[in-house]
Amino acid sequence: MPLNGSSNLQTKHLYFLVELPKLENNQRGPLSVRSGITMNAKSKLGSMVLAHRSVSDISVKKSGHYGSSDEQEEDQNGALRLKVRLTRAQLAEMMAGSQNINETAAKIVESSVEHAKSMKMEKNQCSLQWKPSLGSIPETLQK
Repeated sequence: MPLNGSSNLQTKHLYFLVELPKLENNQRGPLSVRSGITMNAKSKLGSMVLAHRSVSDISVKKSGHYGSSDEQEEDQNGALRLKVRLTRAQLAEMMAGSQNINETAAKIVESSVEHAKSMKMEKNQCSLQWKPSLGSIPETLQK
């Protein structure tokens, strides 16, 4: 608890001298303003997600799953359009060894396919029944 400058210090007590940070007058926290618009929980969550998403997430559609790493849609001509979210570092890494944009696109597609395969393998591994590996305890089924 902070003491006043005119407080008397008592013997056999321990006091700490701490420098408090100075706040400027214009550094106030955000004011909370309440509008007359009523929103349900789903729209509040949607607006919070939109407010806190990063620039790389803008390409994700509102109807799609927010946590998905890529999004597919098929064109009328049968062409498959794939939207992929990458960080700037990942994109720079893929562009570093490429001679042109076609090689970069091929690397992105290859990375996306590898990611899809690893997710499928992970899903298959999770679907197997879990069994503990305790060598000291016999695990037998009795009928």
